[in-house]
Amino acid sequence: QGWECKKVMGAGGALGDNAAQDGDGSGTVWYTATALEPTELVVILRNDFEDLVANRPDFIPTYNLESWDTVKMSILQRRNHRLGLDTRYQVLSQLGQLRETVVQMVMDQRETLDNEKRREAIKIGESYSGQSDSSYSYSS
Repeated sequence: QGWECKKVMGAGGALGDNAAQDGDGSGTVWYTATALEPTELVVILRNDFEDLVANRPDFIPTYNLESWDTVKMSILQRRNHRLGLDTRYQVLSQLGQLRETVVQMVMDQRETLDNEKRREAIKIGESYSGQSDSSYSYSS
């Protein structure tokens, strides 16, 4: 019927593992498998797999180890997007930058006010010293 055998797996084999790492997670991936003997299967949904990778830093698959760091980053980015964390991180980053800007503005404003107070104090001091010289002169 047009089907061909691509791979025969033994104990511990994984089918559909590339579905977890490819794409943006929006598509459906179909695989067909035929068991040659009694078989037990475990189904791990993409979201659950992403959560597993995110919550277990010690998790490392037993295949494709040379590209795992790249694949893991892609999985975590897709998970963050799904959970809205990427947007949250962007907002928090922007709030942090805004905070730094406001703090700098407040410090600049304080410095400006301090400088104005110093100038006023100097002016007041000059006028006091001018008054004291002329008004407190003694004659003998």
